Amino acid sequence: MKPGTPDYTLVTVTPPEDRFAFRVEIPANWGQLAVPQEAADFSNVGAFKPIAVFAAKYGAVLLTFSARPGLGEGAVADWFRRVCEADKIEIGQIGPAQAGSIPTVGALGTQQSEAGPMALRIMMFEQEGWLHALMAMAPAAIWDSVAPTFDRMFASFTMTHPTAATVPLWPPGSEPKGAVVPARSEDLSRAREAADRFLQAGQRGDEATAKALLITHEGESLDFKSMHGAALGYELGQAQADGELVVVEAKLRATPPGESQAQEQSLPLVLRQVDGTWKVDMGASINRMLGVNVEEAMTQMAEGLGKAMAKGVEAIAEGLAALSSPGGGTESFEDAADHVRQTVLPQETANMSQTLGKQLDVSVEWCSLGESIDAAHRMGPLVLEPLGEAVRKMTEYVEEREKLQRVLERVLIRHVGRPEERMCRLDGGLLELAVCLVDSPGPEEPAGFFTVYEISEVLRQAVQ
Repeated sequence: MKPGTPDYTLVTVTPPEDRFAFRVEIPANWGQLAVPQEAADFSNVGAFKPIAVFAAKYGAVLLTFSARPGLGEGAVADWFRRVCEADKIEIGQIGPAQAGSIPTVGALGTQQSEAGPMALRIMMFEQEGWLHALMAMAPAAIWDSVAPTFDRMFASFTMTHPTAATVPLWPPGSEPKGAVVPARSEDLSRAREAADRFLQAGQRGDEATAKALLITHEGESLDFKSMHGAALGYELGQAQADGELVVVEAKLRATPPGESQAQEQSLPLVLRQVDGTWKVDMGASINRMLGVNVEEAMTQMAEGLGKAMAKGVEAIAEGLAALSSPGGGTESFEDAADHVRQTVLPQETANMSQTLGKQLDVSVEWCSLGESIDAAHRMGPLVLEPLGEAVRKMTEYVEEREKLQRVLERVLIRHVGRPEERMCRLDGGLLELAVCLVDSPGPEEPAGFFTVYEISEVLRQAVQ
């Protein structure tokens, strides 16, 4: 703590409606005020239900958190402007802002009061159909002196029970540069599927698929060659939205190398979107699990969790890796292909058909895979799932969905021998995807498959 700065206390607020519960750090020389109990008149666009009010003990310096039902049509940015207009708040340029890890729409503003002009900083976000507003207020004359205090309070804010957004922050096509997109309800199942695919790839020792579903940072590595040994399995919990992230609790059960007893470890898998695809951020997952400095904690972890957790991120990989598949490595190409044919392909086809609003025919030329088990396993996470996400993104708006309905009838996926031969083309109602899923390309070589945005771009050009 710097000299002259106030001490802070983490406060948890749990109102009668638990979905609005939150935590925030407040200065020691602040207090929490009682909020009015009368029902808000939501027919007034500017009316909010107050959740909590914090005030400095030395003057009219406030932080408020409130909520109201969403305002119907439009994005959160549109609602933001309507609320400010109704409450006679003059705002500057609105843009992306962060309340803790929650992406929001934010702006600075001013409002006239009996005590003179007040300076405001407002952030708004949506969850479960409710518009949430976090607002800092102080006399304009002293704003600069209290702004750092508000910065810390906004940075510490978190919802106790975060849920996915159901309304976009920005109107389509108007997202500001660098804007972070919060996870939406439809993202949760996609992210959980990605976590499941990642752990399945760890079971098989499928390095290419696992790496395609993984975000690593400088200094991190995963030793996939060690992904063998005595193992029991894993369980995945429900996916939860946390700002633009999705967190899926994984319970790993494995026998570490050199040990005879199986051990169990909970690991919150943190996923984020990269080029439209949900991926596991292993560094963020480890940090969330430990809640402390990774390097300092690894020695303690080694004592309690055994050798499989003893060397940071690589050791976590060994813990995941020890989850070998029940078949003991005897899986055939037909087994792998049947799983895709009977489970993954029908599910993805049904999802795309429902999203598109018409029956879509999706087929795979299985003979082109050359009985490659790796290619069969990678068909879901590297081809079908990005394809489904691309279709979903293209059909978020009625006009584009109707156009895509007219030009897309069938999807044909075939395998090619080299990444350079990959192809994505929509012509005469047929979307043809030629992909190479066998070899893991080096850092200077092109990938043999397509990202969500690459497929989306082909679809977008077809409907223009």
